[in-house]
Amino acid sequence: MPVSGRGYVLILIHGLGDQQADWSDSFEQALEVELKEKWMPDRVLNAYWANLSVNAAFADVPRLLAENVDMQKFAHQLLTGRSDGVLPLRDVVRAIAAADRDVLMNAKDLTRLVGLLDQLIVDVGNYVTDNAVRTAIQNVLHARLSEATERFPGAAIILASHSQGTMVSYDVLQQAAGSYPSLRIWITMGCPAEKYFTLFRWGDQRIGIPAGRPRWVNLWDSQDIVGRALSTLIPWGNIVDTEVNNHDAPECADAHDHWNNPQVVAAIAAEVSSLL
Repeated sequence: MPVSGRGYVLILIHGLGDQQADWSDSFEQALEVELKEKWMPDRVLNAYWANLSVNAAFADVPRLLAENVDMQKFAHQLLTGRSDGVLPLRDVVRAIAAADRDVLMNAKDLTRLVGLLDQLIVDVGNYVTDNAVRTAIQNVLHARLSEATERFPGAAIILASHSQGTMVSYDVLQQAAGSYPSLRIWITMGCPAEKYFTLFRWGDQRIGIPAGRPRWVNLWDSQDIVGRALSTLIPWGNIVDTEVNNHDAPECADAHDHWNNPQVVAAIAAEVSSLL
């Protein structure tokens, strides 16, 4: 049954990895503390897609890499610009690393990157090459946007997206932004658009996202090798780039870990509050 049109609906969509369906619980708890009486738990929708990124064609790639490649050595060479170029995945991994090859990462970040390589092959590989997987993932977000529109007519919708989830959101909004007029704010965190545009020539033309609608807020960390500032990359997007510091936050695993940063939680809470 539809609910009164006042208030907001917050849609959350995750990035790479073997996420569980309850992946957003800790973030929602932190956001509830920040929003206090403005918190509406029944209006937080989770666009969970990790269970769809499964494809037999990619299933054995991480195992084969582990058997044949010293992944830590390769990641280090790539990031420092001294890759031998002998691996067929070099160009794919460059989508993560190209912007900061001259920056040496600390041991924690390097270990994190090695873990990301496996996730990259499966999730990005599936999304870019398999129409059925890509469509199924996009339909998850379409369903959440439609649900928010139908259940809460007139409520302002905020879409908070992270990493690969920002590209899913980008594609969905290119396809059908005009179909979701209640979407007022789109938040991207650690968005790899630069890598998609330069490596895949993916989504680099202005299609379907009306100027100024929704308001686009991009949160980025200066040491994140995945997500960068976007306003100069996408000049037609009317993007508000906001720098955050994940790499120094004790709650965060690394510079790409936005969900656990209290600064990010406060920034998203501020966007929600701006609509009330």
